[in-house]
Amino acid sequence: MKKIFVLLVCSLSMLISAFAEDYPKAHFGKFGIQHFEKVKLYRDAYLGQTVVYLPETQGAGYYDKNYFKGKYNVPYTIKKIKGYDLCMTFVLQEVETRKKVKMIVKNEADYTSYQPIALYQKTTFYIDDKSSIPLLLKDKFDEVKRASVGTVFNGIYEITDMIMAESYDESNKYPVPFFEITNKEDGTIYQFPIDKAKEYCNALGTVYTHNLVKATYKVIDVTTAWNYWHVGTYYKVKNSVTGKTKDVPAKSSQEDCFKDDLAGAYISILSTVEKPLNPSEQYGETKIIEKQEDDITRYIYSDENINITIYALSTKFQYRLENISDNSIKVIFNDAAFVNFNGNTSKITHIGTKYIDIEKYQLPITIIKGAKIDDVAVPISNVSYDDDKKEWIIDTIYQTYPIISDIVHLGQIKLMLPIQIKDIVNEYVFVFDVKYIFEHPERIKSEYL
Repeated sequence: MKKIFVLLVCSLSMLISAFAEDYPKAHFGKFGIQHFEKVKLYRDAYLGQTVVYLPETQGAGYYDKNYFKGKYNVPYTIKKIKGYDLCMTFVLQEVETRKKVKMIVKNEADYTSYQPIALYQKTTFYIDDKSSIPLLLKDKFDEVKRASVGTVFNGIYEITDMIMAESYDESNKYPVPFFEITNKEDGTIYQFPIDKAKEYCNALGTVYTHNLVKATYKVIDVTTAWNYWHVGTYYKVKNSVTGKTKDVPAKSSQEDCFKDDLAGAYISILSTVEKPLNPSEQYGETKIIEKQEDDITRYIYSDENINITIYALSTKFQYRLENISDNSIKVIFNDAAFVNFNGNTSKITHIGTKYIDIEKYQLPITIIKGAKIDDVAVPISNVSYDDDKKEWIIDTIYQTYPIISDIVHLGQIKLMLPIQIKDIVNEYVFVFDVKYIFEHPERIKSEYL
């Protein structure tokens, strides 16, 4: 019997919790019924106040339809608040018809806690520290409206009305207070949350420019977005060339306005293979052949000892090294080096070396006559461990390259592979010119192409 009672209580608690999680949650701010601990405080604050019932929609939501018979957007007077601290009944009287209607309200922030079932049988509305019941304090709303209408921001944006309208917050189905603002110059009407109106009006008309891009972007509207990916303010900007509009996050508006225009990729073009002071002793005749496959440009370098196909990807160099000499050759990986755009040097790691061991000595690899290896070269300065993601991160070899005015030729990166042939170590230095290729060159000022 005892076990049955415990199971019943647990099941009841789960049922109550599931029910309470979906309770109506109005967010009217200072224009809504505030949360108090005691029913007496509710009486002191709200008896005699005029309220307006604003459900989820004009047709009312599930709870409003099934558990409350009040009329949409009709003034009521709060005639009584009876009950006790945990569960109250608001008795509302329609101002015009004097017809009364009741709203049963549970008053507890921890609405999922177990309480006697009698408290929940008719309780469908809740007040807690974060949300309230769908009753708008009409007198307070009208007072703020009267004081605000006529206020002008930036000389041209005038508050012409104050309304309750659909929230930007996808999780809030109830209306929230907005100012209706009119541009006195062109008649455009905006609806901004009342606490954001001044900030949003100040943003309107802002023009963003970029020294590389032909078009400018003007802020023509402001909104607040609430979704799973981003919560915050967005600007609607208009392209001065195409007339098209798009939404960009306000915090990164300057960058995001031009993100599509500046889209592109860095490429590395093998320009030279540097030789030592006495090339005749260590090198034969050299040649560089460009070869393009699957949208990747590969470069072939060849002399009397090696034949190498090499190209740069975003985080590494990839290459195939073939021994075409009459002797075995050896790649001295521990002495190999990468030089970035700023002239900073880093050791490299390659296939077969664990990232955790990249600072340790790296053994050379011997390539016998006629054999080859496929390998990569990753600057170890770009390799790090992310404690949060619990994984190794490899930064791009172009991470220090800004999009600057000298866009056609940004500089050079170098990869040095020491290759021992007989007793001589040949330092092959592959020099790549770095360029930035735009996806939309037609959007870029001609002087930067």
